[in-house]
Amino acid sequence: MNGTWLNFFHAEPIAGVEKLLKKWMAPVLTFSPLKNGITIHHHLLKPRYEKTFTPFIPVGNDTYSRKWFTPADEKIVGDWLLKDVSRSRFLGWDEISSPYAGGNFHFFENGQAEFTNATDTLKGNWTMRRVRDGYYDEDGDWNDQSHLVMDLFLADFSTNNILNVYFDDFNFRSYNRVVAISQGAGHRTRYRFERR
Repeated sequence: MNGTWLNFFHAEPIAGVEKLLKKWMAPVLTFSPLKNGITIHHHLLKPRYEKTFTPFIPVGNDTYSRKWFTPADEKIVGDWLLKDVSRSRFLGWDEISSPYAGGNFHFFENGQAEFTNATDTLKGNWTMRRVRDGYYDEDGDWNDQSHLVMDLFLADFSTNNILNVYFDDFNFRSYNRVVAISQGAGHRTRYRFERR
């Protein structure tokens, strides 16, 4: 094993944790200390829905801890399917036709990128950074908090096929899903990616 999993609670410390959790969640939950964990009793659910969990902290360099704590520019490395492209309207999104939808985007660790589908291959580069500026999110709400942005440039000069896009909001919804928003003149374009 490359890393070590440390159990966060053992016999004595659990009393202090239980006290703290009760303080914040007393109206809804009760806790029963166990040897290696806590059982949560939800007052609104039937007993069969009780959950027992053992809190832990991943330590080391193993696969599981890397998924939880991987920086964004390392998360993007690999193959991604562009699931769909949509344009904003007054209430919601309309899916639009894109020659890149359904294609494979490969992001390399060194900042290079490649797009392939049945007929085209484009090559170029990508950069990602965290910024703190104003932007519209997927729901159309104005935000001014820290967020990821991404520049993507791909081209096949022999066919004059160029994709040059700046994502104003690049949002990892999970380790395997990304929603990226590009702000245009009077509209927003949403790109949804899934890891292959």
